[in-house]
Amino acid sequence: MEINKVRTNGIRCGNTRMPPVHKIYWKEELYGVSLDYATYMNDHKHFAHVSKEGEDAGMRLDNIGYNWRFVGENIAVGQYDFPEVLEDWIESESHCKMLMSKDMHHFAVARNEKYWVQTFATPMRQ
Repeated sequence: MEINKVRTNGIRCGNTRMPPVHKIYWKEELYGVSLDYATYMNDHKHFAHVSKEGEDAGMRLDNIGYNWRFVGENIAVGQYDFPEVLEDWIESESHCKMLMSKDMHHFAVARNEKYWVQTFATPMRQ
């Protein structure tokens, strides 16, 4: 998985050298959230982390009952395939740092038409 290659090798995000971090794991629940929001952005032609109704990534996870401790999101528009969107996220310092966050343990990425959403989360400890 390309994301874990980046994470376990470390990378420079802007002017900040990010050391290697642990692997993260695909979470199907997060895929549904990512796909739903990519579809929302496509349907509403609205490109932002917060929906027109004021819903953010944490609220989207709350809606599915994912009891999160940490949550984050990368979005993109216009890329043709995953390698291209990953490259663009790496070139963006803030998106790159989210990709490299040691606080995140789960992720998923989805696309609807030209809109991409990558959701990151870590559940509350039980």
